[in-house]
Amino acid sequence: MDGIALVSGGKDSVFALIKAINAGINIKKIITVIPPKDDMMFHHPNVDLVELQAKALKIQWIEVEYDGTQNYTEFLREKIEKHTEKYLVVGAIKSNYQRKIINESCKSIDIEIYMPSWGKDEYVLMKEYLSYGLKIIITSVSAYGLDRRWLGKSLDWEALEDLKSLSEKYGVNITGEGGEYETLVVDAPDFLEKIKIIEAEKYWFQDHGLYIIKNAKLEKK
Repeated sequence: MDGIALVSGGKDSVFALIKAINAGINIKKIITVIPPKDDMMFHHPNVDLVELQAKALKIQWIEVEYDGTQNYTEFLREKIEKHTEKYLVVGAIKSNYQRKIINESCKSIDIEIYMPSWGKDEYVLMKEYLSYGLKIIITSVSAYGLDRRWLGKSLDWEALEDLKSLSEKYGVNITGEGGEYETLVVDAPDFLEKIKIIEAEKYWFQDHGLYIIKNAKLEKK
């Protein structure tokens, strides 16, 4: 069973990829969409670093650019139908908007969608990420209660409890699926090497911010 995976570099798509591998799907290619900034559908901070994740997993990496003008469904269908693998792996959790676009994109293509995290309790899922051993950092924040101190922060057990409190107090989505925050996975048990950040910079814009990694490399564990 061969598959391709849509991976942004964040925790949700990386974990879905790992779940697919553990389920016996042979992931042949990792596809990353490079979108314009502030795109509503695709993750954008540090997406170029998926190349390092792919190298750490020994999987082919393909980047495709989205210019922001094409219909999402048409764009994804055009990119997906070029491949012959049986499965498409996606990390969506509860966004019906994302799910609808993915379903419509694959409707006329002979490919099955694999979304292992869909519909799961988000707090339980976050604990699953950490228990599995994902090493996650915060790369953007854009929600009340998430300030510049979160930029570059490790999403560990303590941070998870802080997110849970913010979720209860302000309604912040604990997984950040609504764009409240975005992440990068720098290591996982399945990675043969880990990502070392050499240079990064924080940018703050009144009520939201970015942690942009300017230089990184793979290093031995």
